[in-house]
Amino acid sequence: MIQKQQPVFVLVHGFSASTFEFEAFKSVMSKKDPDVLFSSVLLGGHGRDFEAFKSATYDDWFLPVYQEVSRLHALGFQNIVLFGASTGGAGVLHLLLNGAFDQVSIRHVFLIDPYIEPKNRMLYLAPWLKFIVRNTRSSSSELIEYQHWYTNRPAEALTQLIRFVKKVRSQLALAKHLVLPPITVFTAEFDPTSATEGASIVEASLEKSQVDVLRYPSNRHVIIESQTKKNWSELDQANFNLIIDTIYSKTQIIKN
Repeated sequence: MIQKQQPVFVLVHGFSASTFEFEAFKSVMSKKDPDVLFSSVLLGGHGRDFEAFKSATYDDWFLPVYQEVSRLHALGFQNIVLFGASTGGAGVLHLLLNGAFDQVSIRHVFLIDPYIEPKNRMLYLAPWLKFIVRNTRSSSSELIEYQHWYTNRPAEALTQLIRFVKKVRSQLALAKHLVLPPITVFTAEFDPTSATEGASIVEASLEKSQVDVLRYPSNRHVIIESQTKKNWSELDQANFNLIIDTIYSKTQIIKN
């Protein structure tokens, strides 16, 4: 029974990534607060099957998140916390705004660099170019990324990503008077992947009492995923620590 009262973080990774995206966060957070539990969700269509990734819709991506939260709720966990990174953050919002968790007591929602608006506006051309450009590649040459990310990103998946972004923004446009759990958004001011305007859209779309946006000076995308970041600096570490400390502080409120 005591375990059911411990905070359990449902961790939702981003587009083309994997549960590895939260490994550094889990390691540091569990040392800081051993009582915290983690549930790492692999998005639908992600994993080792590239053909599944190509054919999955955005609804397929986030179905496992809904299923895991429902499972934890049915088991009696009382302090469920959602933490989404990049597209995973937008996916958490999508499910909340759809009413998927209306029967579940979500204690807090953390979003880091939610993918509400892409930095690269050329992605909006993906639905029209998919019959010409079949595949794009990540610019990364890091072995660790090849091991834990899809570095080949098919036009079909990019098309789903853009359709999803538009869907979430249409949901946010109608979200002003919805009752939602407390939401904390972390956004890097110079994020190269998610335009920082996305955090502003979330902030403007929800009641002020429901959302808190923490902006920090960084050009890192999803800085809590620190293991693949080159040239890690003192500023990067300070931003990483700021996010961890903020989450820790809010988690203590949940526990008490």
